[in-house]
Amino acid sequence: MQYKLAHVYDAVGFYTTDWNCEEDQITPGEFIKPGLSTFLPLPNYSTNQWPQLVNEAWVVVPSYVGETWYDQITNLPVVIETHGQPASNLAATQSSDYLAAQVRVLFKLTAQDALSKSDITISRCVENSVVVPTAWATYRKALRAIVDGSDSVSTVLPTVPVYPSGT
Repeated sequence: MQYKLAHVYDAVGFYTTDWNCEEDQITPGEFIKPGLSTFLPLPNYSTNQWPQLVNEAWVVVPSYVGETWYDQITNLPVVIETHGQPASNLAATQSSDYLAAQVRVLFKLTAQDALSKSDITISRCVENSVVVPTAWATYRKALRAIVDGSDSVSTVLPTVPVYPSGT
């Protein structure tokens, strides 16, 4: 019995696997191949490329399967699952505006955390009848400005002042 290699493709023509087809016992020289397959030889293709059967001929198309791209509207990551050019709303990198905004959000959260931690020092001043030092008032004012967005240029948190004596 003879065999002939067929190349199986999916509903949109993307190559999926190979199949060894048996020779037809009734019609020698003919081979029984599965549906959605062809005996046309596969083209050469490399990384980030994939064969697709279009109009009874193999063409090589880009393939980004497994790569993470980003939705240009939401900036959410999307793992590419199909061969061919990704949807037009996807980009290979996140927008720099989005990344800058994310950095700013993290910076604000860090400032909020520092402000919350400074509450302990202020409480200790009040409990011990110690006047809140100007350096601490200035420090907390700067943190509040970062948190509320009125300071949108700072990229480093203000330095924590020396703890007031008596606290």
